[in-house]
Formats: sequence, C-alpha cells, structure tokens
Amino acid sequence: MKPYQEYTIEDFLLDESFVTWVNRSDSATKVGFWDSFLTEYPSQRANMREAQRILSNLSFNATGRPPEVVAQIKENIDAQVGYHSQVHIPKKVNAWRWSMAAAVALLLVSITIYVLRTPNEQYQVATTNYGETEKVVLPDGTQVVLNANSKLRYSIVGERSASREVWLEGEAFFSVTHTVDNKKFLVHTSNLTVEVLGTEFNVNDRRGKTSVVLSSGKVKLAIPSQVDTSSVIMQPGERVQYTEKQITQEIVNTEVYTVWQNRQLLFDRTTLQEIAEILEDQYGYEVIITSQALSQREISATEAIDVDDFDVLLEVVAKMYQIKLIKDGNTLRVEDT
Repeated sequence: MKPYQEYTIEDFLLDESFVTWVNRSDSATKVGFWDSFLTEYPSQRANMREAQRILSNLSFNATGRPPEVVAQIKENIDAQVGYHSQVHIPKKVNAWRWSMAAAVALLLVSITIYVLRTPNEQYQVATTNYGETEKVVLPDGTQVVLNANSKLRYSIVGERSASREVWLEGEAFFSVTHTVDNKKFLVHTSNLTVEVLGTEFNVNDRRGKTSVVLSSGKVKLAIPSQVDTSSVIMQPGERVQYTEKQITQEIVNTEVYTVWQNRQLLFDRTTLQEIAEILEDQYGYEVIITSQALSQREISATEAIDVDDFDVLLEVVAKMYQIKLIKDGNTLRVEDT
C-alpha cells in the first residue's frame, strides 16, 4: 500500500476512511487519524484540500455502499454540468475501491466540463517565465512579487476560510496585510509551511530546499515532524533553510535575498556556485563550472548591480569573479582566466 505521505488527489478520493472523514459520518479512530495527519504532513495539505473540495462540491452524502456512492456522484455531476455521461454502473459491485475508481473515472471525464462552465473559479494561478518578475495583489490586499520561473496559486474566496493560504513553487517576496480578525496567512512550499499574521519575508523553494528570509515582523515555520517536533520561530534579519531533513538558522543581510525585486543582484560573500544557480533558475541556462575550487570562489560588493540586460550582467559577473563565460546556445561554460 502506498504511504499516505505520497498520496495523490486520486488516492485520497479512493480512500474509504478519507471519504468518511470528509463526511464526518463516523467517529472511528481512523477518521480522527486524518486530522493529525494534516498537521504532521503540511506538504499534503493542498492535495487533501482539493480532494475534500471535490467531494464537498458533489454533496457527497452516501452512507458508503459502493453502488449507491457511484450512482450519487454521477447524479450530482449531471445535475451540476447538465451533462449525462455514458458510464455503465454494474448492478453487483463487490469492492469499495473498484466503485470509487469508477467514480473517479467519471469525475475526471466530467470535471473539465464543470470547470469550464463555472464562472467563479476558486483558485487563481500566477506564473512567470525566465527573466521576468510580476507583482500580484491578493484578494486580502497582500502584495506578492513573484520572481522569474515561479508559480503562485491562491484562493479568490479566502473570506470563507479560517485562514489565508497560498502555494508557492519558485521564489516570491510577501508583504502580508494584517486582518482585523487576525486571520493567519499560510505559505505552503514543497518542504514546509510559513505562518504569519502581518510581515515581510522572502521564500525561495527550489532544488529540493526551502529558504525563508524575514525582513520584518515575526513568522513561524511548520517543519515536518520527523525532522523537528516543534515549530521554528523567526525574528527579523534571520534566514532559515531547510534541506534534506536538516535545518539551519542564521543572521544575514536580508537585502542580499530581497533586492531581486528591483531587478538587481547584491553580493555578500556570494559564491560563483550561487550565481550559477541564479542563472539556471531565473534565466533557464545550463551552467558548467570547470572546477570545484572555481565554484566556491566568492566576492562581496557594497553596491547592487542591475540585471535588466542579461549580456551586460554576464560581463559584470565575469569581471568581478575574474572568469571567462563562454555562451553556447542555452549553455554557459565557466572557466578561470
């Protein structure tokens, strides 16, 4: 059986105990398990919420007998989209999982029609291409600057929820608006969840690691329980990085990690390897550094440099690090001078 922490949306829809938990129709221990699982594995929150939303939208009130479950889901979908799918439901069904699989198959066929016909989407997605940034204003007034090659998903009906939640892939800087009802603001990444009330911070979620830099205010990081049983509290000027089940917390110059909003780079003991990762993540180049020693070469500078012109940026980087940058199509080769 697949571990729960690896479940997809479809796996949740096919799990009888999860469906029962959504219905809250049983007080069994297995139902209570999902409440604790949601806390212990925040990275699965998005999949669980989406599966929960699908089941809730279908007015899923069946008591659990497979034929009736499938029939009810079909009836609800037909009622919502005005579409009658040609799906045969056998009179004799022996397994819950087979029945839910049939329901999911029907759902996957019909949900596209439902989404296209629904005028009020629940989520909005903002994305950026290589070399561009975008400013996004969320429904609550929170301002987000999305860095290059990034994706942000957020709810447009947040006033109905107990908290404000967004999901980030890539990098973004958040200026969170405080609400009169102290509603939490949650940023979900692939590794952890950032929880705030009102503050400014930067989140970078790339290459299997998540870095959070706090400019002002106070945030709490929900770290997976197998790594740390308590939350990490951050103060202004701190950077927390989580990677491969390890956590580091340090005092940094926050401007180094946030000046990208102004289309600039600032060097503070910045290694050539870090610059290479920026060129790959934000501009889409493959960077080849010819030696390990060269990759660890670092520099500092008192002033930031502009990055609007990519070719000029390469010239400046080459001069500062005293290296040769050879561009061949989408590849950059780095050699010592």
